[in-house]
Amino acid sequence: MNEVKSVVSGIGNIGSNLVRLLSEKKGVKIVGVVDIDPKKIGTDAGLLTGDGLGQIITGDLLDICKKEKPDLVISTTTPTTAQKSYEEVIPVLDLGINVLTPNMGTCNLWVNEPKLAATIDKKCKENGVSYLGIGATQVQDRFILANTEGCSKIDKITFTHFADMHAFSDASVRHEWGVLLTEEEWYEGLENGTIEKHEYFKDGIYYLAAHMGWEIDDVTYEQLPWVDENKKVYACVFKIQGFQEGICKMKTNWIFIRDPERKYYDRVTIEGVPYIDSMNTYTPDRGLVCTFAALANTIPFVIKAQPGYVSSLDVPACTLIDDEYHKHI
Repeated sequence: MNEVKSVVSGIGNIGSNLVRLLSEKKGVKIVGVVDIDPKKIGTDAGLLTGDGLGQIITGDLLDICKKEKPDLVISTTTPTTAQKSYEEVIPVLDLGINVLTPNMGTCNLWVNEPKLAATIDKKCKENGVSYLGIGATQVQDRFILANTEGCSKIDKITFTHFADMHAFSDASVRHEWGVLLTEEEWYEGLENGTIEKHEYFKDGIYYLAAHMGWEIDDVTYEQLPWVDENKKVYACVFKIQGFQEGICKMKTNWIFIRDPERKYYDRVTIEGVPYIDSMNTYTPDRGLVCTFAALANTIPFVIKAQPGYVSSLDVPACTLIDDEYHKHI
């Protein structure tokens, strides 16, 4: 394979940046760009890259797939549930085309939704293709894991992801995290589904436990708002804990915030031998770049994967691909 023929579906923040990145890569050819926004349909996707890509954005994913017969569809529409994410691409899988998505709810379905995982796995094997979800959280999981390599004993791992959300639109932070709403609106939104629940954050506990060889009996999930003096939500916090025989072995905190100082960092503490307190700090565009870059760097893996649903547990650390993609397939 000299080049990977790819279609990008969903030209929002993630998709537009992905198109721009892939247009600069060797060994990947964008053969289709798709979006449902009437304002984008019919425009040249080259406007996103500034180099005359020559691809007109279309509103029909299935049609472009039938015409171009791509090797891969990267679906960045990120519906709110794993089920909806899968349903969007069933016709694509039926055409014998691999699918890659940043929908983090699809990353470890064997744990969270085993029936759906089995359904996707069967569909993919029938068509000789693979389906993989990869997102920024998997990158953070590997940061945690990397810090365990030099330990002779570990009693507990605590991880905190503090993410400034200025890189995302007001509409996005309201829907995904409920930031900028009133406290009352936040709780109402969580109840009626207009604010997303992100229970896939539990995946990281299972991912780490699998690599550590720990048996986790129970994983708890809590989603809370941080509220200012005006009862406005300025951050959404997710607290996940993994227990072994009643003892908390792992704790992860995910904080999504419109931070005035625009801080963005990951911090892991390991209670063991030696004691570790490690922090990575980033520029505020970290979350966005991490998401579309992880998609680009995972392309060779999804192309050469065995047919079926691919869990994040099966994905190795995918490093920056700075040469021709076909050399990695």
